[in-house]
Amino acid sequence: MPSYPLWSSDWEVVEHGVLLLWRDVWDHLQGPNEDLSSLARFTANSKMWTTLSSLLGCAHPRVELAVVHCLSGLFSWQTQLSQLKSHIQLQESLVATHCIENLCVKLISPYDMANPTARETQELVALTMINICKASHHVDRVCAAGAMDAFAFLVLQDEPLRLNVESSDMFDHVHRMQEASLQCITLCVEHSMACLEDFDHTDILVHVLAHYVLDHHRNSPRRAQVGMTLLASCMNHQPLICRLLIHHGLLQALTSMLQASVHLQLLALEALKYLLTCKSKHDNNIPRETVAHLRMSGGLIYLAWLACAHANSNVERAATNVFAALVQWAQASDGGAVLTQDLVEQGCLLLLVQRQDSPIWLWLLAQLSGEDSSNHLVSAAVRSTNDLLRTNVIVGLCAMTKLTMASSDEWWPSIQSVLMDSSNSAIWR
Repeated sequence: MPSYPLWSSDWEVVEHGVLLLWRDVWDHLQGPNEDLSSLARFTANSKMWTTLSSLLGCAHPRVELAVVHCLSGLFSWQTQLSQLKSHIQLQESLVATHCIENLCVKLISPYDMANPTARETQELVALTMINICKASHHVDRVCAAGAMDAFAFLVLQDEPLRLNVESSDMFDHVHRMQEASLQCITLCVEHSMACLEDFDHTDILVHVLAHYVLDHHRNSPRRAQVGMTLLASCMNHQPLICRLLIHHGLLQALTSMLQASVHLQLLALEALKYLLTCKSKHDNNIPRETVAHLRMSGGLIYLAWLACAHANSNVERAATNVFAALVQWAQASDGGAVLTQDLVEQGCLLLLVQRQDSPIWLWLLAQLSGEDSSNHLVSAAVRSTNDLLRTNVIVGLCAMTKLTMASSDEWWPSIQSVLMDSSNSAIWR
């Protein structure tokens, strides 16, 4: 087996040894077939891996960068399928040398931010941790190593302007480190919600909501997306987290994100679904508050357009799921009549003219068939001076008159005629 001079007193020799080791490992992993004898040469030498891992703290910038390049490659998942077993065994050899713990220490260790090599090393450490966190079998080791506290420390540190950052490169570096830390937390939480118990997640969630999500108009799309992905992952069947985020302004942010990029729309719809189905013994008001906000903020019309007229089928499906949760809430509460009136009056017209018998379509028509709904809509159409409101109500009345029809195709022309002849025809087009 070749000798890798990782123990030399000459740092240039050590750097050469690390790069030589990585070259040989890479050649093995890229081989066409599984080579057990070659694999044994690497996995049997635990001292070599222990030394490699310990060099993360040697304080020599070029050696540390070479080590992190090696570790990053070993924890990546780009190996050929034939070499996957070898790749996993090499990873296990590294994990046994406390490599994850050393990476966590390196992640939060002081470094010269003005040094490009040091910045590159830190970012590679963060990317390596992302790859480690992608593997569910590593998550327990990551949490036991205190990684969640390390990630939280980086996320909660002051904004770059307060860190006396001198250039745009350094500013971007701080943001990349924070975003990578958030990705690591998100991956761990997606694998196991128990990870939330390993650090003070309240401060993190409030900070991310305030600095990543509520300011998504000023932040880069990626920064807002990374922050919202974490929040959505933490909200699933977690009433206390949902209540915390609502208290700090989540609902306003979600309504705004319904008009943003496709990625943010999907995340906002996922979060809304969690809120509408969130219940606990001590707090059953979260769905009601969410519905009330959608009614008062104009969120219903955005949901209607996303469910019926979006170019992305994933967004349409997600918005339809939100409406299904709305219907489920309405059926279990006394808010169905009010919700129906709002859907009609606020112009959610596409819900009434869908060409398929969807659950929201069937429920809405059933709600409109009641005498109270008829009286309310007729009164609104007669008394209102708002042309848009009157047009919306007329469409609702047209739908009611055709309720007994077996198929929407039979009353579709009537609805289309009302829309095209009205002053509100731009909505249809």
